[in-house]
Amino acid sequence: MTKRFVLIAFLTVLAITMVTFIGCSDKGEVVSAEPAGPVALSLWYHGAGNEVEREILLSIISDFNTSQGDWTVTIEEFPQASYNDSVTASALAGELPDIIDVDGPVMPNWAWSGYMAPLELSSDALDGFLPGAIGMWEGEIYSVGLWDAAVGMFARKSILDKYEIRVPTLDNPWNLKEFDAFKDLMFELTECPFGHCLAVPFHSRFQPALPLRDRTIV
Repeated sequence: MTKRFVLIAFLTVLAITMVTFIGCSDKGEVVSAEPAGPVALSLWYHGAGNEVEREILLSIISDFNTSQGDWTVTIEEFPQASYNDSVTASALAGELPDIIDVDGPVMPNWAWSGYMAPLELSSDALDGFLPGAIGMWEGEIYSVGLWDAAVGMFARKSILDKYEIRVPTLDNPWNLKEFDAFKDLMFELTECPFGHCLAVPFHSRFQPALPLRDRTIV
């Protein structure tokens, strides 16, 4: 699947797709007028300062803009820390752009809030995409990710052994009840060096914050 298609998938629904504008003359007649040039589409991006992701996105935009003459995408960049607040405030003011960049875990809330429109894609448009990169809400597709990300959690093996928590494996993973029990216990314990036996930094994403010794990935 090409990078170009991913951007086109967003544009097909979130963008203005009409190439003819309809209006009325002063005599009440319906008239049509071809636009003077490509329709400008605004895109908000949350990763200002992330040079690697930024270059990938700029390449996709350039590929799309040069592949056709009907639309031109322009990008406005926001610092990641303030992006979600900017989108929420603009949505309340009715000033959202044509296209928004959205992080996967945030998408359902924005779809529920009415910030986003579903992507009206053909049934085979997403063949070959990983399921985790396709953002679904209420049975409809609202986003298509450029990549899928995995997150690892680290815990001290001595703690797991002490509290008789079995270590999950690919063949025998935890079920939801087991995971919730593990998570709740890790946040309650205070006997680890950093106050908690499992760390949760900003943006609610788990990351290892324990010494390299005596740790098990779960």
